[in-house]
Amino acid sequence: MNYVPDYSIEKLHPADYNPRVISADAFEKLKESISKYGMVKPIILNGTGILTAGHQRIRACKSLGINNVPAILLKDISLHDEIKFNLFHNSIETNKTDVKILNIQDVPFGYSFVDSINVICGDNKNAPVTKHIADLYLRYDNWGSVVVDEFGNIILNSDYAYVMKSYNQPVLIYKMPNTQIDGFLAAIGIDYGEYNYGALNIKPYVQYHCQMNRIKSDEKESIRSTLYEQHLLKVLKKEQNIIDFGAGKFVYVNYLKSKGYNILGYEPYFKKNNHQILISKVIKDIDNIRRNVILNKLFDIVILDSVINSITSLDYENYVMTTCNALMKSNGTFYMATRSMEKIDERTRATKTTMKSRIIEFLDKNNFSATFRQGNWTLQRFHTVESLKSLVEKYFNDVKVIRGTSQNYAICKSPKNLGKEKYIKALEIEFNMEYPDNFRHNTHKPLVEEILKNLEERCSQ
Repeated sequence: MNYVPDYSIEKLHPADYNPRVISADAFEKLKESISKYGMVKPIILNGTGILTAGHQRIRACKSLGINNVPAILLKDISLHDEIKFNLFHNSIETNKTDVKILNIQDVPFGYSFVDSINVICGDNKNAPVTKHIADLYLRYDNWGSVVVDEFGNIILNSDYAYVMKSYNQPVLIYKMPNTQIDGFLAAIGIDYGEYNYGALNIKPYVQYHCQMNRIKSDEKESIRSTLYEQHLLKVLKKEQNIIDFGAGKFVYVNYLKSKGYNILGYEPYFKKNNHQILISKVIKDIDNIRRNVILNKLFDIVILDSVINSITSLDYENYVMTTCNALMKSNGTFYMATRSMEKIDERTRATKTTMKSRIIEFLDKNNFSATFRQGNWTLQRFHTVESLKSLVEKYFNDVKVIRGTSQNYAICKSPKNLGKEKYIKALEIEFNMEYPDNFRHNTHKPLVEEILKNLEERCSQ
C-alpha cells in the first residue's frame, strides 16, 4: 500500500464525474465530525492525483482550513477502473463479519499497519460484499483501512479486514480512544451524500449497451426472455396485431415472424453485431409500423420487455409509457417486464454468492443505478411490485402486477386517455430519438399522424 499520512490538498484534482451529492445540512455535520474525530479514513487517489474517493471530506477539510490529509495512492488505473472504484468504494465499507486485532495495546492511537497474523476473523457474514472487496484488491492492491477501539474490535470496515487476512496482507488501522467510539458511530451513521446521476448528462443512445443478448430459436434455448417465455408465447395468437416496443436485437420478433405471427418491432438504437447504429433500419421499421397502423389500426398486443429499465430519466419513462398506451387498441393488452428491486435486496442480503456479475447496485432516490460500460455511463432503473403498480396505473385502468424471481411483470388493459398534447410530445420524442452528434432522422411525422388519427377514434369511443 502506498500510504501518505500528510498529502497536500493543493495537489488534489477532484474527479469531474463524481456522482454523489451532499445536502447543506449533511455537509455541516460532516465538518463537525472531522473537527471532533479527525480524518479517520484516508482519501484515495489514482496514480495521477485524481481524487477517487473522499470528495465531500476534502470539501469539508478545505472549509475547515485543513491543508494536509491522510491518503492512499492507487497504482495507475484506467478511467473505467477509476470510476468503478469510485462507485464501489462507498458501498462496501461494511462491518458484518467479526474481526479483532490482537496485541492492540502495543499500537499507538491514530494510523498504524498491523500484520495479518494479528488479525483474527470469525465466519464471513457478508459474502456479496467481500467478493467485491476481493475484486478491488486484486485489481488495485491494498487500498482500504479500518477503525479499531482500544480492545482491538473493528468498528468500521471489518469486512475489508477479513479479505486482507485471507490474502495475508497487512491492514491499515486507525486506533480510536474508547471514549470517542459512541459519538463516532453516531456520526458515521449519518448519510453524508446520495447518488445523483443528473449531472452526468447520459444520452439515451448509449443505453444500447444495456440491451440483453438474447438467444431464441428451435436449436438454441438459452438467454431467454422471461416475459416472452412465461407470459406471452402461451397466449399470443397469429391473427393478433403485435408490436414489441424497444425490441433490442429483434430476437423474439424474428422468431415469432418465422412462426407466422403478425409482429413488428421497433428499436431506435438497433445495432447489428455490435457495430454502429443502423438508422436506415430504424427508418424502415417506422415506415412498417405506419403501414400496419393504416391497415390494422392500433395494436392488439404491445410488448415492453425490460425497456423501462434502461430509460435515462423519469421524463423518458413517461414518454415510453405514453407511447405504449398510444399504440394500443381500446381492447388491447400491454405486457411489460422490468428488473426487480426485490431481487437486488435479496442478493445483497445473501450469505454466500457464486455470481460473477455485479451484486451491489448504487441507487439514487428514484432507484436508478449507474454502470460505466465501454467508456460510457449507462443507467438502469429498478422497480418493486408496488412502484411498478403505481407506474402502470397512471396509463391503464385495468392493471395486474406479478412478482417474479428477477423481474416484475405488468399485464394491463383499458388504456387511459392521456390527452393530445402528451401523446404528441411522447410520440415525437420516441419515434425521432437523438443520435450521436445531435442527429435526428426526422422521418417520423407520417407515423405520428396516423397514430394520432387512430387515438382520436379510440378516445371518442
